[in-house]
Amino acid sequence: MFPGCALIEDDIVEPRKRTLEVIGEADLVYFLPALPAYDDIIKDPQANLWIHSVGLLNTLRSMKDGTTIIFASSSHAYGEAKWGYVWREGDTGNVSTLAPLAVYQEAKRFGEALVWTERKRLKVGIARIFNVFGPWASNDGRVMERFINAALDNKPIEVYGEHDARSYLYVKDLDEGLKKLEDYVGDEGPLCVNLGADEAIENIDLAVKIKELTESQSDINLHPRRRGDLSWRCPDITLAREKLGWKPRHTLTEGLEKTIEWWREIRQG
Repeated sequence: MFPGCALIEDDIVEPRKRTLEVIGEADLVYFLPALPAYDDIIKDPQANLWIHSVGLLNTLRSMKDGTTIIFASSSHAYGEAKWGYVWREGDTGNVSTLAPLAVYQEAKRFGEALVWTERKRLKVGIARIFNVFGPWASNDGRVMERFINAALDNKPIEVYGEHDARSYLYVKDLDEGLKKLEDYVGDEGPLCVNLGADEAIENIDLAVKIKELTESQSDINLHPRRRGDLSWRCPDITLAREKLGWKPRHTLTEGLEKTIEWWREIRQG
């Protein structure tokens, strides 16, 4: 898929020896594995806990001194917020260990703490990533992909928690933010930073917007929020602006247009 790259498929929780050797040879490691979709979390609640404990520890122990690691954390590390509150990196968060999504939220929080213990030996960057969308996403039940595919099929768009709101970051903007974080920690030292769009949109408004952009005939069906899901997610990105010189360059509409076009093409084969 990518020239000059080799794909090694393995389970980081129970990796083969060669996988750990490859990690040990690397100068840069991005730790990205996770199951973030609501349905996946409910179906296999322990998976994220294993990935972000044993899997991450396997990775860290294999890395040579001075290697850069970028750990992909999540807005879920903050938990639930009051409506309209924007999360800042110094906030301690509001997470219940017994909530349905706690296994994902606590996995990310534990992962952050584990990576941070290595900040003197490794070059550590933690990105708290808020909802990302764009081409090459899997249709795994997350809001953006679910809404777009339903609209393209002219099937009902199922909205859970109509007035719940999220911010949505176009994937190319995330790529640029991660690269800037990588450069920063390589030169300046460890950093934990929010990467996300700093404007939120309600679920019902997102559904209407996607319906309009796709010129869909879909009905929009409203349902109560799913148990344990969060009502509001939006970051303060002041630190990213100041430390990384980064901010999103794509508007939500621009990102949606590109994403919808990609889905049209991929569905046509």
